[in-house]
Amino acid sequence: MGRKSAVACLAGAILWTLVTAAGCEQGPSPSKVAPGERLADGWTVVYVGDFKAAGKAPPEWQVLSGAAKVEAGALVLTGPADDEGQLVLLTPRVPGSVRVEFVASLKGDVISDISPFLNADTTGYKSGYLFQFGGITNTTNRLFRCEEEIGSTVKNAPLVKPGRKYRVLVENDGGRLRMAIDGQEVFRYTDPQPLKGQFGDRIGFYTWGCALTIEQLVVSAKPAEGVGK
Repeated sequence: MGRKSAVACLAGAILWTLVTAAGCEQGPSPSKVAPGERLADGWTVVYVGDFKAAGKAPPEWQVLSGAAKVEAGALVLTGPADDEGQLVLLTPRVPGSVRVEFVASLKGDVISDISPFLNADTTGYKSGYLFQFGGITNTTNRLFRCEEEIGSTVKNAPLVKPGRKYRVLVENDGGRLRMAIDGQEVFRYTDPQPLKGQFGDRIGFYTWGCALTIEQLVVSAKPAEGVGK
């Protein structure tokens, strides 16, 4: 390789590193945080996923449909392709403002939905905010509020590549909702009447007809507040 080519390659590598770093929004790793720890912007960690012991899902996870187990340090949600999809609910309650950060992947003949939900009741995502990543058999991303699609959030990229791990962040910050994938914001929406309270205090995960693997899960919360500007 000539000197000019080597310099060009080095410059390109440095530029790529800077671009990646600028767009990266890495959340805290479970190995570095614990419940009660304060994070930036007023968030406090309230739950860290402990998926070390292989076998049944930890007792704080309620399976509403499909099956869940712990395997290779991750929570794995599986089930057939049916109308209900596969659904798990975290039983500890997180009302109001909540942020969920995790790493996830999908495998299977059908690929659909790395889809966390926030501010739901015990029936699951239909009563809360559903953040779809790779929804409708991996054709779209969008936000639902109590089963109503928020049209301004519908995006057709990025989509899920089978087996690839993605860092996902979703949050409701006083009615300001957003989803980011690998540090890049996919959509945001401000709800003038944000879901909260004792009937909107559960989080969980939804997938459809494939294996959803969840690891490095951190859930944070902050005091309730009105929608800001």
